[in-house]
Amino acid sequence: MIGLFLFGSRDKYPSSQNNFINNYYYSFTPKGVRDYSFAVRQLFSAHFEKYIGIPKEVEVLNEMLIKGNVETFDFYEHLSRMGTAGRYPSFLKTVEMNLLMQNIVAPASTWTSSDNSVKLRRLSSSTQAFQMKLYSGTSFEVNKREFDSAVLNGRLTTDAYHSWTFGFKERRRFRYNDFNIVWNMGLDNKVKSAFKELENMFKKVPVEDTLRIEFLGRTTRGIDANYKISTKKDDFPTPQSPYGVFISPSILFNTEFDRHEIVFDPNNDAQRSEAIISMLVLMIMEPNVFINIKVGVGSKTLTPGDNFLNLDIYDLYDNGILQEGEVRNRVDGAFVWRQTGAGAVLTEDAFLTFKADFEKIFQYRDIMHFAGFNNHERDNRDGTTMYDYIKAKLIGHFRTSGKLNDGSRLFDPRELN
Repeated sequence: MIGLFLFGSRDKYPSSQNNFINNYYYSFTPKGVRDYSFAVRQLFSAHFEKYIGIPKEVEVLNEMLIKGNVETFDFYEHLSRMGTAGRYPSFLKTVEMNLLMQNIVAPASTWTSSDNSVKLRRLSSSTQAFQMKLYSGTSFEVNKREFDSAVLNGRLTTDAYHSWTFGFKERRRFRYNDFNIVWNMGLDNKVKSAFKELENMFKKVPVEDTLRIEFLGRTTRGIDANYKISTKKDDFPTPQSPYGVFISPSILFNTEFDRHEIVFDPNNDAQRSEAIISMLVLMIMEPNVFINIKVGVGSKTLTPGDNFLNLDIYDLYDNGILQEGEVRNRVDGAFVWRQTGAGAVLTEDAFLTFKADFEKIFQYRDIMHFAGFNNHERDNRDGTTMYDYIKAKLIGHFRTSGKLNDGSRLFDPRELN
């Protein structure tokens, strides 16, 4: 019955109402101790049975954990937009938000050992405000007034309180972060929508042209063409800022990569689907990755080396993001979505339409540091990781929809061949 007690806490939960006891007097007219005992048993059975079980296997508690983590993230993100934080360039904002989510889901794995969920639990029973510091060094205050407002307005519920019950050292024993819960809460449809948008964009590439996808890391000063996801830490230049120009791959990523490039024919249905799904697996698993897609060598219509698209899991970008910051090795090439005149296909308006649709699909709250989830632990194969689990999940999903077949093979940047 441990699951029942995991739901509890000495902190005060938002109030809830239940008329079971009052209605019992009118409906059943109890006459003695046995009748009241029966009522108590019925109350526990009806309202608490779903919480009783072995830790990590109580579905309702696993779902509360997911929802509570999202509420906590939303609370902090809201305050970050109100305070001094949020005044960072677009190429770094994604890193800030992803590391914030990582700290909530798996605080022991982040650049700081501070557990920001525990801080909120303490604030629920005190008036002592604290400063929330993000990776770039920007900070904002979290105070009792904002906390109480979020509780009263339903932005922090019993789900959030449940997710704060234990510190990170105890979470490994009692928590099960279930990817399937997130998937069934709408991530599946978001993945489907993202696939469709990218598929429609790639279908506009002229016949006999190819595309080359490069997976890049991020720096504190912009997008550097030399920082591939397969770049090793020893290959980094000497740090030139408090956090280093290159953000260490141990901070950006939870996976070690050996490859960083896909070349494919966007007019070949099988190659196009495999490339898109490979990108989606990588971006969902490692949302700090930045993707630059160039026109491939030997293309007949578009100019080889020009940029067809820049993107991450949250948005599409033109060449503007490549010009931000002060990096020495910028990603070169013109942006292809600048065609004009009669019959033009790759126009700026067409790109802006795709961009507007794509940026509505995934929000920061949707990508929940899945490297810290636990589904792979129930796989019987040795060495299975969450990357393998999510890869298999998307393969099954797109096989069902007909976008992949039994012979399809996804690009895996962890593999040399």
